[in-house]
Amino acid sequence: MKKINIILVLINLIILILIILKISNQEVLTEYQFEGSEDDLRYELTQEIIYGEKGTYAKFNKDGQRVNTSEKLKEKQIIDNGLEVTDFNIVYENGLSNIEIKVKNTSTETKGDYYADLIFFDENDIEYMTLKAYVNQAEPGEEITVTTSIDMDITNVYRCEIKKAEEVSNE
Repeated sequence: MKKINIILVLINLIILILIILKISNQEVLTEYQFEGSEDDLRYELTQEIIYGEKGTYAKFNKDGQRVNTSEKLKEKQIIDNGLEVTDFNIVYENGLSNIEIKVKNTSTETKGDYYADLIFFDENDIEYMTLKAYVNQAEPGEEITVTTSIDMDITNVYRCEIKKAEEVSNE
């Protein structure tokens, strides 16, 4: 009987220690998540997107490049009342995410010759990054390619909103 009581006490003690450890780890994690700066939060969100903890929108192709596979990224968008996005690709290789966007001028006017904002979102629709890209001038019916890059892996993005960048006044 004594032996069984000792074993039960040891089991209860082990369970108590495990519970205490679990609670203390949760408190540390909670403090880190909410007491960090805005930059820390942005970094955490970026890491979740890069490493696929919130989604899996990136795969390796046969050439070993990491490419975006989100269908949401490829949905039709119209920029500036006439520039239609026809294709959108993000490829990460050699430390750079190269972004290539095919755009066709579907209007009857010349469009482009300005900067656009590329606003990237995760699958929870949380904005985490905006990049600028120059949109060359496009004649009616002409298809152009808009390119930009960044020195981090952003291939796991869910969607991107493209809009004409606000013009900055020199006054």
